[in-house]
Parts: sequence; structure tokens; C-alpha cells
Amino acid sequence: MTTRKKYPKKFKLDATPAGERVYAKLGFQAELTLSRWQCGQLSMSGLRPTAKASRLQIVQRDDWPQVDRFDAAIFGTTRGEWLKQLAGDGLETLIAKDQAGGTQAYGMARAGMLASYLGPVVSSRSELAAAMIVRLLAGVGSRPVFWDILDDCTPAVALAQVGASDEGVLSALRRR
Repeated sequence: MTTRKKYPKKFKLDATPAGERVYAKLGFQAELTLSRWQCGQLSMSGLRPTAKASRLQIVQRDDWPQVDRFDAAIFGTTRGEWLKQLAGDGLETLIAKDQAGGTQAYGMARAGMLASYLGPVVSSRSELAAAMIVRLLAGVGSRPVFWDILDDCTPAVALAQVGASDEGVLSALRRR
């Protein structure tokens, strides 16, 4: 008896315009567009978030199931293992909870080869996301930071426009 490895039936990835042409030949289709923004601690220092930063806590092992449920409700799929892998390479992963202990937001900053990366940052309230972003950016030091934002996420784009520069377009692609 042989065992076949299971592979996902759906694939998603982000691509530059040049990469999008390559992936289109493999059956991928554009689903959303994103913009890559470059920012840093100093360039975002003008932000004054209204949410209390004291609500932000470092994600603990016991928080991951709740983060996964919160994320799955928004994205329509379970990304918990992938998020934990990203956090393992991360500089800092934060969670914000409501009075009852329910997740209202999570986010992370991660190290990369050329720059640090901000995200994902997922929040039920834009002011909470702003507080999280400011705190995460403060933790990356002087390295450049890339932040990929869905173009239709108006609050995040407005936040990035405060002190970041738009570095170009990416497409979120999918193949079924």
C-alpha cells in the first residue's frame, strides 16, 4: 500500500506584475491588488493612535486557537499553522482582546532578507490597528520595513500615507 501526500487544492500567492504574467500561464488568476509600502519608525512617528496601546499584549501559546478563529472568520479559511510559522520568524506578534477576552486584533512584524515586514495586521477596529502598527514599527529599529496593503483597505492605506512611500503594485493570485 502506498501513501500519497496530500497537497492543497487551492493555492494563493502574491506576485509582482512580471510574476503575474508567469503565474497566469500556470492557471493563476488575479483576485485582489495590493500596494507595497516602505516605512520605518521615524517616518511613521507622526501617527497618534487613539486606541490604548496598553491593550496590546505579546501573543502567548494559549492565544493561537483564538487568533486562528478570528482570522478564519475574516479570511474564510484556516491559516493558523502558517501564521504560527510567520510568528516564529517574527520580531514581535501582538494580540488585542476585549473585556471578555475575545480577540479584536492581532499583528506581527517579521525579519526579512532585505527589510523587515509588517503584517499581517488584522483588526476589527481601525484605531486598534493603528496602535498595533505604531508599536510593531517601534520594535523593528532602523531597518526599512515593507508593508503590503490591500488597495481596498482604505483605513490602512490612509495610515500608510502618513509617512510611508508607495513602492509598487502586487496582485493576490489564486488557482483552484
